[in-house]
Amino acid sequence: MLRASNAVEAAGIPSSSLTCEGFLNQATTTAAGLGRPNLPVALVPGHVDTQELSVLERNVREVTVPAVIANLTALPGEAKRPEEPGRHEIVASGSFEEINARFLAERWSDGLPIVPPTQTAIKAFLAHTIFDADKVLGVVLPDNREVTVWSIAVNGVMAGCRPEYMPVLVALGRCMADPVYGVEHSGNTPGADTLITVNGPIAAELGFNCE
Repeated sequence: MLRASNAVEAAGIPSSSLTCEGFLNQATTTAAGLGRPNLPVALVPGHVDTQELSVLERNVREVTVPAVIANLTALPGEAKRPEEPGRHEIVASGSFEEINARFLAERWSDGLPIVPPTQTAIKAFLAHTIFDADKVLGVVLPDNREVTVWSIAVNGVMAGCRPEYMPVLVALGRCMADPVYGVEHSGNTPGADTLITVNGPIAAELGFNCE
């Protein structure tokens, strides 16, 4: 819905996206990724599937409808873009436990342990690719993030990959950044992951656990 809202806003037509309470953070992230962080959103309290009809009607009448009217009759608030660290900036330092605690606190991870992506570890991955570290392989939604060889190496380290996996990781990054694939369409309420199959001689060469 937010992508449709972004399109009509770009055409100069006011919009208002109805968003259930549990999806507000996702809506904020998606709007920022679309380059329009002030996209008007109308809150639907709770979730429509878990409310008695009378409660839903009251919530929509008292909360959602006034928000829709306000969104369609007033200019959006000032767009505020969060400041982000540079691509190669070191954002945290400390022990394995301290790094994981920081990632968890900042919601940079899903709660599972990550391998701290040190400069040394990243360079070991970059040694296994022919591409420059800052080469941009594409841009992915909903965050509108550049997929770079550097970011792939960083994520490979954090995931516990071995450096020699790097050519496979770059190939995967190129696939997922391909607009034809449309990674932004793979999301759903409980979450979704891309199914990746590594086949052929490279699987045996890299020693993937396939038995």
